[in-house]
Formats: sequence, C-alpha cells, structure tokens
Amino acid sequence: MRKINREAVGLDRRIELHKRAAKVSSYTEARVEWKRYRATVGAKALIGCLERMAGSRKRCVYCCDSRSSDIDHFKPVALDYRVAFQWKNFILICPECNRFKGSKFDLSDTGDPLLINPTEIDPWDHLIIDVETGVIAPRFSGGDFDLRGDYTLQVIAPINDEATVEGRRRTAEKYLELASLAAIEGDSKNARRAFKKAVRYDEFGLASWFAFREGSLEADFRQLRDNCPPLWRRFCVLACKQSLNSLGN
Repeated sequence: MRKINREAVGLDRRIELHKRAAKVSSYTEARVEWKRYRATVGAKALIGCLERMAGSRKRCVYCCDSRSSDIDHFKPVALDYRVAFQWKNFILICPECNRFKGSKFDLSDTGDPLLINPTEIDPWDHLIIDVETGVIAPRFSGGDFDLRGDYTLQVIAPINDEATVEGRRRTAEKYLELASLAAIEGDSKNARRAFKKAVRYDEFGLASWFAFREGSLEADFRQLRDNCPPLWRRFCVLACKQSLNSLGN
C-alpha cells in the first residue's frame, strides 16, 4: 500500500456532483444515477483527476501491482447512498482489490472506518513490511495487532498475493543493494542517479519506509546514513517527494 494525496476538483465538477447527489434518495436511485453519470464528460474529467492521483503508471494504491481502473466508493454506496457523489469518497483501485473489498466496511468502537483510506492515512502508520520476504503485516503494539492494519489485510487479500509480495521484495532488495554500494562509493553522481531512478520506479511506496520508518534501521541504511550523510539526505528528500505524490506524474 502507499499514501496518495487527493487533488482538488474544480468548481464545475463539484457543482455537478452536488446536483447529482440531490437527485437520489435511495440506494437504487443512487446506482441508476451513478451509471448515468459515468457516461458523461464530467465523469471522464473526474477519472482523469483520480488517475493523476494514482501516478503515471496508475498502480492500485492497495496492492500496488495491478493497474487502477475502477472507481471505488471508499464507503460503499450500499451502506449509505448519500456518499455516491462525494468526491472525497472516490478512489481508483484495481478490479481485483475492488472485488475483494466489495461492501466490507467495519467500524471501530469509536465509529471510524477500520479499512485504511490511503488518501487520508499513511498506511505505514498501521502496517510493517518484512523486507526479506516482501510480506506486509499489521503493526503490533499494546499486546495486540493494529486494528486498521489487521482489518485492511484481511479485506484486501491481494496486498499479500504471491506475485505482489515478490515484486515488493525485489524493490526492497534493490534499495538495500544501492544503500550498501553508496555507503562505500560515497555521494557520487552515479549513486544519486541510481537512487533517483529507484524511487521514481518504486511502485510500492517503499522509499518512505527506508527513509522514515523501520527500514532506516536496516544495517545498509544505517551505514549509508553514517558514512555518507549528503547522499542520505538526498534520498530522504526523494522519499518525501514520493510520499507527496510528486514523482512519476
């Protein structure tokens, strides 16, 4: 999973969504109106905005392996028809993740969604990764697993699909190799270029894991930080830009 930032939509798009929402008063009406809306020019513009949010390769924000092509209502319309035309409720994900998600939407004791919304929450606040295997797991604290992390992994099973895990593992391995070499070679032009390329083509959002999370404690990255502070700072800047969704767009 990876954090993405929601773009603002223009006034004309917001007005159109508001008008559509005003027409519906039931789940059935919402489904009919949504189908009509999807065929409009305005919907195509909205999809374009969601695609920009997903990045140039339009990878699914959940599994990060498949191409995003489905507009998902984060809070299912089946549970609340009023969210059918709310911009903040739209997210672009792949068909497989969408199929697994369906209308699953459990709430915590405080009424907050247990499913991670990557447009509002940094998934790494609730998840961890084993860089040797590429497997993602919920954080463990206070004697129990993180509720959001645990629930999200149960619902969106493709996150730990075998092929997805392998891609994530290879990406982590690439970062560790670069850190190991750069710690020895220093802040060279080639090292900077290699890190920039790795972050640009990192479709799993692992740069921020290695820069700001437990990944920074890996031996290769500790060595990089200690032996080559300028290059470490450059990598952290790249990771920050990636988390802000400014690379690859």
